[in-house]
Amino acid sequence: MADTKTRKRRLASYIGARIVDPKPVPEPVDTAPVNAVLPAITGTPQVGASLTVSNGTWTGAPAPTYTWQWKADAANINGATAASYVLTEAELGKVITCVVTGTNSAGNANATSAATAAVIAAA
Repeated sequence: MADTKTRKRRLASYIGARIVDPKPVPEPVDTAPVNAVLPAITGTPQVGASLTVSNGTWTGAPAPTYTWQWKADAANINGATAASYVLTEAELGKVITCVVTGTNSAGNANATSAATAAVIAAA
């Protein structure tokens, strides 16, 4: 086994050759999702038409995953939990929003889109 002086010299040469990093790499820190840009709904608010929501822009580590809840006049629409939703007669005359939830190992947060105009009848 090499003596202490020899081991120190080898370590110094490894550091100089960048084989060994002298500073330990800090562990990544998980951070809860934070919404930076609100979700946005696209599509025509008309019975039978499809609306789609963007997730908006989020920060957080690890990167968040998303879930959606569509609402008509602020009430949840049963089963409307995808990024797209086809409007029905039940939404006629109501404004539509979508709540996007960002989730990761550090937590979750909600962001609500701006409301659409009131849903109109099918053409």
